[in-house]
Amino acid sequence: MRKRTVTLAVAMLASALLAGPRLAYPPAGIDFGEIPAGEPGRSGCSLRNDGDAPLRVSRVKPCCGAEAELAAMEIAPGESVELTVSLKPQLPGEFSKTVRLYCDDPVSPVVAIPVVGRAVEVRNPDVASRYTLPAVLLAGLVD
Repeated sequence: MRKRTVTLAVAMLASALLAGPRLAYPPAGIDFGEIPAGEPGRSGCSLRNDGDAPLRVSRVKPCCGAEAELAAMEIAPGESVELTVSLKPQLPGEFSKTVRLYCDDPVSPVVAIPVVGRAVEVRNPDVASRYTLPAVLLAGLVD
């Protein structure tokens, strides 16, 4: 009898934890890939409510130097919305940021979605062709 009571209590607790809204997102987050340094970039991912109740997002907080926009602040059960992140990396190199979502998911009320990528230096061929070494030497810009 005691074993059944414990089993029933565990089952009730598990069903209570599984009920309600559930935010599902790609664990890898948002990967910008390579984008030109100094140029604005935009990427995103899909967020889904895997729960059985509406999911409400109360706040979207991007890390420094980024902007984030969520298509809707309430997600119906089984539905998805797009999270879009915009940023402009100033210097070449790897970057890693985070967008935090505050929601009413009882298991994960604060979710940190990683944002990664690589800013690459873009050389302007028009500028490079005007300043070749012979042109610089003839102009007397270099001793």
